[in-house]
Amino acid sequence: MDGDVVVLTVHKDNIRYFDSDTVSCLANLARLSWHYKKDLDTGLDKAAFNDSTPVKRLLHFIRQEKNGFLPEIEPDDLDRILLVKPKQNNRRILAQAGAFFAFGLDDEIENDTTDEVTVEHIRIDADSKGPIIKELDKLGVNEKTMFPEIERAARYITGTLASGVRHRIKNK
Repeated sequence: MDGDVVVLTVHKDNIRYFDSDTVSCLANLARLSWHYKKDLDTGLDKAAFNDSTPVKRLLHFIRQEKNGFLPEIEPDDLDRILLVKPKQNNRRILAQAGAFFAFGLDDEIENDTTDEVTVEHIRIDADSKGPIIKELDKLGVNEKTMFPEIERAARYITGTLASGVRHRIKNK
């Protein structure tokens, strides 16, 4: 069957590092109860917003990880979707140059363009998948490099060897 490569493009103003205060705000939204989340009013001015009970509860969670965090959350920040560059302390994240999305009160990226994210689809014809995978392998993009765990590397090596043996048998 045909494939679909989804390209998500994020403006540089919407990229943060893992230790960003804004990322902490978005990440800790997950710890708020549904009741508090629905009562967050990002239309308020900054002072009134930060004085509201749901935001005080959010601040409690944020201060558990950042004890010096000031009660100065920008209301608009909670409506954002950010691309987060993680701490580079994991082999898979390093191998994949991984990043993550942190969602504010918006809970999904639609198939069209939002203010924060542009979505583009590239259709890959089913017959083109094999040649593309071989070309990517020549460039060093394969199961072994993208998933550096020992079992994935072993599976890649045994798969490569097995396909090489099959190829030689067919040519004889």
